[in-house]
Amino acid sequence: TCMNALLDSSLTPSTFNIIIGNPPYGRSVLNATEKNALTNTISCLNAKNPKKRSFNAAALFIEKSLQLIKDGGILGFIVPQSITRVEEYECLREKILENAYILEIIDKGSPFNGVTLETIAIFLQKKKIDPTPERNLIDLQSVRIVSHRSRMGHQFPMRTRVEIDLYKKFKRFFLYVDEFFKILINEKQFNVIQGDYGLDHRRVSKDLRTTPSLDYSVPFLHSGKAVKKYYLDEEFFSWSRKHEGKRFNELMHQQSIVTTAIAMRPRAALKPPGIVPGTNVSIQRVVGCPQLHAKTAIIILNSDLIGYYLHRYVLNYSQLTVYLHKYYTKLIPIVIPKSQRTFKNLHDYIVTLRYLHSKSFLPPIQHVLTEMELCSGHLLKMLHYFEHVIAETLVLELYLSEWLEKEGLGLDLTKNLDQHLRSAFELSYSSWESFRLSFYNEKYEITKRLEILHETYSRLISQEFIGHHVEKMKDVLRKAFGFSCTVQR
Repeated sequence: TCMNALLDSSLTPSTFNIIIGNPPYGRSVLNATEKNALTNTISCLNAKNPKKRSFNAAALFIEKSLQLIKDGGILGFIVPQSITRVEEYECLREKILENAYILEIIDKGSPFNGVTLETIAIFLQKKKIDPTPERNLIDLQSVRIVSHRSRMGHQFPMRTRVEIDLYKKFKRFFLYVDEFFKILINEKQFNVIQGDYGLDHRRVSKDLRTTPSLDYSVPFLHSGKAVKKYYLDEEFFSWSRKHEGKRFNELMHQQSIVTTAIAMRPRAALKPPGIVPGTNVSIQRVVGCPQLHAKTAIIILNSDLIGYYLHRYVLNYSQLTVYLHKYYTKLIPIVIPKSQRTFKNLHDYIVTLRYLHSKSFLPPIQHVLTEMELCSGHLLKMLHYFEHVIAETLVLELYLSEWLEKEGLGLDLTKNLDQHLRSAFELSYSSWESFRLSFYNEKYEITKRLEILHETYSRLISQEFIGHHVEKMKDVLRKAFGFSCTVQR
């Protein structure tokens, strides 16, 4: 059995020259008694932080095999790809780096028909106590990566090498590192965006309703569909009674950045006080960086650049959704603009257009929007321009300013936009009710906002150099790194 293999006392340490296998995966292969017995032989099960321990059988077999193999011996296993990046395997990754050289990792994607589990083949060589240079020292300072994944826009199999120092620094086994990654992380701040769990919906699940009433008047974000890019979709709200619980009230009264919890890329919006985020919604806290405004952070989080960074580099192109808690979000590199005014104003422009265009808000404000605006899709054109052209370009310039300058593409769009994006209608997030009513009832205010939006849009569209600059910059990035901003997500 699995347990017999892990606890077999007849297997003497440092005995085998080569160990290869496809060990069982999952925690359910061991019962509680067996797990307790293994704590005496598997050191990673004794990690101080319980979040960094794993009872997954694949992880246990890797550590056990490192004990059984001789110095200089080779280990080759097919194991879940999550071992490269998930928090519970961090102790195992440290153990591997301490005791072995990682010779090669082959990303197989989902190689078995009808099975969604993603796997890698990993090859290790156990370090010698008194090492003699049997291999080229340069080879031991980097890991050979081979990818057999499809739908990545590369010729397969893709081969590259990743410096082992990156693994040691970030405690992750990155598989898709390239020059673009190095540019994005150079001189950036980390541990700034830290995802946290929303309120466990089981605590209030008996008190949730699909429609509001006098008793059920507290908006509750139970479904991740309630969080769209830049706005909250009331169509997917649940409704709760008021509760006395401390965390319920803390979350309800806070203004916070929220994202969908289960995703490969963030969809971020600003939550006003008065709404409770549930388990399927992640709260993104800005930590140790008070100068970063929440509206600036939302534009960064919603950008294609950060979505690409998370999916390719942090999640190793996994096609399985993950919970965007701090173990992943703390790796998001952060740059603070010299002037955040443009970012804050642009956020409010996009939010206004998003809410005006959303189905849940459209009927009550239909009397404000002219038939021409609705039929011609003028709102959608403005939304696309501000969100997918201006916002995406601002983020690219923010993160790649030095590289773009070297390529002769240093426009400094932020400075150019400062004179165009007026802050004539800064959105207030004092409470959900007041924010909502500003769209439902204030006909004059909505008309005024639309006039400003249209005027700004027309003025920017007339600046042809902006459009030419954006297209040239995207073309250069696509040719240099294979990165491209999507039209819509």
